[in-house]
Amino acid sequence: MTINEKISRLRQAMQAQGIDAYLIPSSDPHQSEYLPDHWKTRQWISGFTGSAGLVIVTQNHAGLWTDSRYFLQAETELKGTEIGLHKQIIPHAPEHVTWLQENLKAGATLGLDGSLFSVGQIRFLEKHLHSKQIKLDYHIDLIPAIWLDRPALPTGTIFEFDEQFAGESRASKLNRIRERMTKQDADFHLITTLDDIAWTLNIRGADVEANPVAVGFLVLGKEISYLFMNPEKVADEIKTNLNNDGVILKPY
Repeated sequence: MTINEKISRLRQAMQAQGIDAYLIPSSDPHQSEYLPDHWKTRQWISGFTGSAGLVIVTQNHAGLWTDSRYFLQAETELKGTEIGLHKQIIPHAPEHVTWLQENLKAGATLGLDGSLFSVGQIRFLEKHLHSKQIKLDYHIDLIPAIWLDRPALPTGTIFEFDEQFAGESRASKLNRIRERMTKQDADFHLITTLDDIAWTLNIRGADVEANPVAVGFLVLGKEISYLFMNPEKVADEIKTNLNNDGVILKPY
């Protein structure tokens, strides 16, 4: 499919779901800077390969917002498509929100896959779009229905990072975090960032190019913790070692 054909199919899906605008960020459910191919949605829909930027599609406009590091690259990669380049004056500034306020009708619905945003980002959108009664539907993922050859989630196996290199055992790290949890009166601690999970559990992977991380979530409890990761990625020996430290493996 060409970029314009992808945009057209997305618009058809939007219309079927009653969505007036759809927002596609450069992120994954772990707020990673560098992504597995499975979550390079903004790159797929636009053809823009820079690491920062987002796409908004309405029924009559498609735009890419990115900062000055990528202006020349974006102009080249967007050439021949209907996607317009919106040059951000300040990197990472939410200038797209102002555009949404100015260009969406009162009572319009903005759709997005909420798993790709932080709670703070969702609350920011709700706060700034409320004045125009723009509704936010963050439970809708329109991409799987149109990205038919989407790369699967990575399935490479993880390995343990030996304590002699890590400098501290997994059990020691878990106990230190639990001490902080007790001070905060927390029963559980959710870790979503892949590098933090790798550090905490002394594990490494190859799910992201040039990054020794593996896709997963970690929930630390006061006694038992849970690692949410594709079981195929975890060898029996590593699973046993995790269990011995009170870490139970659950499906991603």
